[in-house]
Amino acid sequence: MKMTNFPCYHSVKFMSIFLAAGLGAHCGPYAPALSPESEMSVVTFNMLHGVRNEDARAEPYDRFPERLPLVADALKERRPAVLMLQETYFGWLTGYPDVRRVLKAQLDVPGDAYQSVFASYLGAGVMFNGGAGIGQTTLTRWPILEAHRFAVPGDLRIVLHVRVASGQEVIDTYNVHLEGSRQEGAQAAEIRSVLGFIESTADPNGSVVVGGDFNSTDDEIAHRLMREAGFIDVGAASGLRCDDEEHHGCTNSNFPLDTPGFRSSRRIDFLYLRSSNRAHTRAAPIFDQPVELPNGGVLWPSDHIGVSADF
Repeated sequence: MKMTNFPCYHSVKFMSIFLAAGLGAHCGPYAPALSPESEMSVVTFNMLHGVRNEDARAEPYDRFPERLPLVADALKERRPAVLMLQETYFGWLTGYPDVRRVLKAQLDVPGDAYQSVFASYLGAGVMFNGGAGIGQTTLTRWPILEAHRFAVPGDLRIVLHVRVASGQEVIDTYNVHLEGSRQEGAQAAEIRSVLGFIESTADPNGSVVVGGDFNSTDDEIAHRLMREAGFIDVGAASGLRCDDEEHHGCTNSNFPLDTPGFRSSRRIDFLYLRSSNRAHTRAAPIFDQPVELPNGGVLWPSDHIGVSADF
């Protein structure tokens, strides 16, 4: 397991001294300040980076240069405290937009800017407000205390851990994109490795939020083990269902992207909460409708539907 801490932020105790005193620690990525918010809003969303052009009718890049501004516009209305994105690409492909710049242009407000942490599927560590490659990105407008990248054994899947200070408590967030093997033993081994990483890095006195693309449904072993570890599936607790009678909670997939109609049939994107300090309040799908375009057509923001929640 390789962990990369941001410089200067050697411990939560160290940072707590600065936070309690109202001081800024200028040797880290930026100087944090207490947030007055008591409620935490979170969004998880698999963006479909489009580098492989998975939708043959949506080239180039699965129309990502068109989809990204639509995503940014929708997120502007919500401005979540923590935004966990899967399938983010940062690089130099011709015609590919600057994901971080486009999102921040909509999300930032004077005096309250978002910071980002990126971890590549192939990289070794985390990158603060930068980076290159394909992987996962967590953006937050709350102070970042530390971050780690965990490579799931046996495949290229990773977990991005970002610890934030909410102003009320320390919150550990885990941005996941898992294999979700159809073989129960492999799926169990994968989720146990993730839970082991969480137990080794989470503050025992704070709240833990796990979100992302599990590539498995809630009746499979990964989610049983999450529940046994004390996590609440906030989607299920809010009544989101994906079965023969109810499709409101389904999250994948929407190919072809230019076609109206709800085609999702599996719930594979989740938000989990474990906390003695916060109670789950509500969760809802986000990006669960195609956007109507000026030319009369429609465009889905991704092949996934996101999940939004408040704690």
